[in-house]
Amino acid sequence: GPAFIKRLNETNGCYSIFTTDGGDLIDFIIGNSQTGTNDMIFVKLITNDHIHVDRVGTNRDGVEIDVPNPCGSIFIMTQEERWSRFTNHPRLLGSGLLGRNNPAIIPPLEKGYLEEEGEELTIDEETQTLWDSMIESFLAFDGEIQLTLSKEAAEKRRILNNEWQGTVGIHQENYDVSDIVHRFVSECTKRAALFHVCDHWQQLGDI
Repeated sequence: GPAFIKRLNETNGCYSIFTTDGGDLIDFIIGNSQTGTNDMIFVKLITNDHIHVDRVGTNRDGVEIDVPNPCGSIFIMTQEERWSRFTNHPRLLGSGLLGRNNPAIIPPLEKGYLEEEGEELTIDEETQTLWDSMIESFLAFDGEIQLTLSKEAAEKRRILNNEWQGTVGIHQENYDVSDIVHRFVSECTKRAALFHVCDHWQQLGDI
C-alpha cells in the first residue's frame, strides 16, 4: 500500500501493471478484515482522479503525497478461481473497479491455441512503425482534447444502458449490479472516444 503510493508519487502518477501472475495483486486489492479493501487507489489511477494521502508511513517521518492527475493501466492474467473470488467478494460488490475491468476469459479447451479471425492484419514492420508514431504523437501532445457525444451517440448510450439494466432486473437488493452496469456503459463510451482519437492521431490539435 504505502510503497505503491510512494512509487506513484515518484513517477508523477504514471504507472502501468502488466503481469501474468495476477493472484498477488488480486489478494492485495481484496485486502483483509483489518485493513479493508485497496481498490480505490486503482480506481483513481485508471480514471485520472486526484489522489491525496495525508500521511504515508507510521512514524513522524510520514510524508504527505498529492498526485493531481494520475494515469495508469492494468493488465493481469490469473486463474479462473482467483478471478471468481475477486468478482464475487462481498467487500468489492460496490466497488467501481468491477465495472471498469474488461475481462477476457479463455475456455479450458481453447487454452494454448491462437484465436484468429479471417483477414486480420499482421504486425509487420510498417504496422509497428505506424503504431510507434501514434504513441510518440500522444506523448508529445501537450494540448487538451474535449470530446462530446453526438445526439445519435448519446441516444445509443441511453438505449444500451436501459437494455442492460432491464436484463439484470434492477431491484433494491441488486443495487450493486445496477451500479456495475452503469459504469460498464460509461466505459464503452470512453473506449469509443479513445478509438476516435486513435483514428485521428495525426490531427490531435483539430479534434
